[in-house]
Amino acid sequence: MLQTIRSRLGSALLMMGLLFGVSSAHACPFCSPNVTLSERIDQAHAAYLVEWIAGVPGNAELRETGRTEVQIAQVFKQGAEPLPVGDPLSLPDYSPGRPGEQFLLFGQLREGEVLRWDGLLTCSPELRQYLSSRPDPSLPATERLPYFISYLEHPDETIAVDAYSEFANARYDEVRTLASEFPRERLVAWVTEPAAESGRVARIGFYGMLLGLCGNDADADVIERYILAPSDELRLGIEGVMAGYIMLRGERGLQLLADNVLQPGRESSEAYPFQQAVSFQWEFGNGRISKAALRAALRRLVDDPKLADLVIVDLGRWEDLQLVDRLIDLYGRPEYANLPTQTAIARYYLTISELAPAGRTSEEQDQIRRAGLKLAELRQRDPEVVERAEHRFPRLSSTDSASPHATAPPTAAISLPAGPTAGMARAESQLSEADGSGYSVWRLMMMAGLAAGIIYGIVTWPRGDRSPGPR
Repeated sequence: MLQTIRSRLGSALLMMGLLFGVSSAHACPFCSPNVTLSERIDQAHAAYLVEWIAGVPGNAELRETGRTEVQIAQVFKQGAEPLPVGDPLSLPDYSPGRPGEQFLLFGQLREGEVLRWDGLLTCSPELRQYLSSRPDPSLPATERLPYFISYLEHPDETIAVDAYSEFANARYDEVRTLASEFPRERLVAWVTEPAAESGRVARIGFYGMLLGLCGNDADADVIERYILAPSDELRLGIEGVMAGYIMLRGERGLQLLADNVLQPGRESSEAYPFQQAVSFQWEFGNGRISKAALRAALRRLVDDPKLADLVIVDLGRWEDLQLVDRLIDLYGRPEYANLPTQTAIARYYLTISELAPAGRTSEEQDQIRRAGLKLAELRQRDPEVVERAEHRFPRLSSTDSASPHATAPPTAAISLPAGPTAGMARAESQLSEADGSGYSVWRLMMMAGLAAGIIYGIVTWPRGDRSPGPR
């Protein structure tokens, strides 16, 4: 059970993001989108840099919240009632500080017209310079993003997180155009050196993908050793590193990873990250690796009952006709007899049976016809499962993009969590109630994903917010 949970933790993290409304339609594949400071400034009614002057702590017994006196030091965005530099401002809650210490202060309009101040966010001199010099948010991403490259992994974690978030919110094709500008040697270190004590652990997948865009053969050797090194730990971001490695090594790298990660009888927590890396190549690989090789690599995961439901739908969308006869045999086996997997099998037959036979070989036409017969067999055998497949899964062809990150033709996740998947409908289907063999695992995945998301937030959220939230 523990290995099952670990192998699907990345999936649960992505699904938690989907369920809680994190929009990743434009995010780079192996990033976790965050609200950037530029976005916070833009979305605020007013935004200032302030200096702490004095404060009076609150008194819980008297139900007093205290007060904080600050002075405007710099204007990022004026509100309806402008506050010029040098003006004092009294905040209705207490935030600790030292005289002269600087903070970011955001004001929001609540209930129509009432201005409420968010908690003070510590602002170092480096952060002030970073924000003061940032490019205009209205510029195209390809003109804005180069500014943030030099701030990746800045010693000030607030800056490091924000610079990363600018890329996390960008489209993959926008990031790809900047490949030659990324610090290749530093990326290798960021991927392979220990990161457990820093927020970098949440950014490794993105850096692995970047290495695939700008790295060389020597870099591929380094990250190959990193991927293949024995590890009993859940390595966050490994899917992005795998994707970057496959980008550098092509089909040879794909085969090497498949042979090592998917060894028969081996319990691996990285089989699902491997699936994400393969899906990335399908969506964004631009044909460097043949479709036949990608299908064959993903097909090997059908042998793992814990992951079969995640890949069967994709293989149908990828028009993999080699499973037509095999899946009907797996359908009734005890280890595959759970609702998510059986629904995925039904969806596979629905997809394949709807393929147009025109322009295909006689053998392919026969496989499509047999898929229709298998579907009819399932409809008679388990009509409710087939009906569920028809309603729960979107009708996607191989030319459609199943990834929430796909914003350009196939050229995936980093989705980092996040990795390419079949999107909200697929997540909804797999997280919905199942029979006893599937329900308990997914319930645990929901809990594990939520816990990991909280941990991620604690690790990566900029330190210094002196208040629990908006007032």
